Amino acid sequence: MANDEFKEARPTPNNAKERSSSRSTFPRSAPNARKGPPPKTLPLAECALFFDVDGTLIDIAARPSEVVGDAELLQLLRTLRRRCQDALALVSGRRIADLDRITAPERFTAAGLHGFERRTAGGHCVRRAPPLASKMGEVRRVLAQLASAHPQLLLEDKDYALAVHYRQAPHLRAVVERAIRGLPDLQGSGLKVQQGRMVAEIAPRDASKATALAEFMDEPPFKGRLPVYVGDDLTDESAFQWVNAAGGLSVDVSRRQSSCARTHLASVGAVRAWLHALTEAGAGGRA
Repeated sequence: MANDEFKEARPTPNNAKERSSSRSTFPRSAPNARKGPPPKTLPLAECALFFDVDGTLIDIAARPSEVVGDAELLQLLRTLRRRCQDALALVSGRRIADLDRITAPERFTAAGLHGFERRTAGGHCVRRAPPLASKMGEVRRVLAQLASAHPQLLLEDKDYALAVHYRQAPHLRAVVERAIRGLPDLQGSGLKVQQGRMVAEIAPRDASKATALAEFMDEPPFKGRLPVYVGDDLTDESAFQWVNAAGGLSVDVSRRQSSCARTHLASVGAVRAWLHALTEAGAGGRA
């Protein structure tokens, strides 16, 4: 990304259990219980807010490049960031450079590529050790051939990750999964298969949204706060698990019954309405 120089990060232990706070009063539910909405008020001055973007703050578009943040969303994020004293971050499968495009002219603390790269609240950019370039080149060639053979597929090249979207052709899911299964020795090359909503992705093996949260929560201004995570996809499950173990609030924005998030909102519109209510309530009280 322009003007950002990434440095290699050292892995941070995923020690959510050590962070679990007796202060937490967030909802708890059994894994298969019907989930209710999140609390109407939160002590924002004591919270660390983490948001997925696509499908959570912004509706999913046919093509990732078509997504742009609207003025209402940017003002809402600015207000939330001020209320939680800068302890707010975007946590996405997109590159941070792409998040900056969506939120321009604003730049938020962020994790991109499912935690592979991060920009801290202080503006420092860190990146995990990259997968083997030779293997990425091989995967890129195979998936480019697949997309060429099936024009309804969309290949999204994120440099250190490759995603095949089949949203425009759900019937090609099996074709995509079969092609990916045929890729040899992904794990040995520092890669993994990451499934999402109408997408299959080859991504760096040792990064996840949970590792991103663990690293942010070791740093100011997030450290010592109650984590709140809102997401909509399979890729958010690791973050939900981490937040649950830390005594925080997990909010799912999908219709998946199997999500381990402890609360639920039905849509992007419902997420925004909830966040607006939080800001209007000010610091609020505990639910």
